[in-house]
Amino acid sequence: MRQILTHTAGLPPTPIDGPSFLYSREDPPDAVQRYIEELGSASPVWEPGGGWLYSNDGYVLAGRIIEVVSGMPYEEYMARRVLEPIGIGGASFAPAEPPADAATAYDYDGTMQAFPSFFPHSQAANAAGMLMMTATEAARWLRCVLAGGEVDGRRVISRDGMVQLTSPQARLSQTAQAAGRQMSEAYGFGWMTGDLLGRRLVVHGGSAITMGSVFVLLPDEQLAVAVLANSSTEVSGAVAEGALRLLCGEKPVRSFPRVDGAATPGTETWRRLEGVYAATAPQNAVTSLLPIEIAGDRLRARTFPGDETRRPGDFYFVPNGENEFVLFGRGKTGGIATFDSSVTPIRATVQGAPLRQVSAHLHSGYVLNWSES
Repeated sequence: MRQILTHTAGLPPTPIDGPSFLYSREDPPDAVQRYIEELGSASPVWEPGGGWLYSNDGYVLAGRIIEVVSGMPYEEYMARRVLEPIGIGGASFAPAEPPADAATAYDYDGTMQAFPSFFPHSQAANAAGMLMMTATEAARWLRCVLAGGEVDGRRVISRDGMVQLTSPQARLSQTAQAAGRQMSEAYGFGWMTGDLLGRRLVVHGGSAITMGSVFVLLPDEQLAVAVLANSSTEVSGAVAEGALRLLCGEKPVRSFPRVDGAATPGTETWRRLEGVYAATAPQNAVTSLLPIEIAGDRLRARTFPGDETRRPGDFYFVPNGENEFVLFGRGKTGGIATFDSSVTPIRATVQGAPLRQVSAHLHSGYVLNWSES
């Protein structure tokens, strides 16, 4: 259980930018059990305890264990034992149809414009992060964390348990640290830990492609910030960190990457960049083989075809120079990608994930099996 909850169990990365994990047309009562049965056929990345790799499937598995041990659905258990005692009983898990007062979900296209997109929901993914709440409810939850598991004099989580949740249990991989802009160095249980302005930092973000959040705390200063957004972009992290810096009397240093409007497509170089790419190490930004092609004055990556409910799973590379790009779409908006076309095979980095070109010809239908790569 400790390995599952600290992402050291060797479970493969969860393809959260695919449609299956974050969107389901039907949620049968045994959705979680079915999902875990399918997970049983996955090949581990390494032996349990052999390294750190974020896997939402670990928390799906933990949620299923709660169901089996408690004898009640995960959602009911959380409502009774956590949400209602904290005083945020209005928080709930995303239903198949969005409530009337839910924010409209947005994604971004290749012209850098936002468009209304799908409302994320999947019962199988509830334990991994499908909780809906208001800003007021988020603040009340953070008050509970700052108070060591207590709310209004009522203890909800043991003090020792909360100390363990927010203390380093496993060191993050270098790839994960690079993707997180160095804010985090280690993982507790459900929280990442690090340093900000010489102060102990506790942080965690969430992305459901069209919805996003970031929670950051400086526990020793009793400061916490929650950012909730109806899109998933780098803005949330920059705002959260900037707010904490302001509260500490400092100036914000992060911002959304500036897009150079004067940058022109380097079509000759770009023709060499077209092809299929594979990650060189297990990570979460690119979890399958990635076809990249020229689409007008952009590069476009394709992850899955569209259907009557969702646009295709494309994200776009907007040039900031010949070999540097700002990403838009699929929860990657604001991320950075770079290419090195001076080497063969061509190398790339997408949101901190190192890639290499495995084919100069575009094709699809690939699944990357880490145990064989």
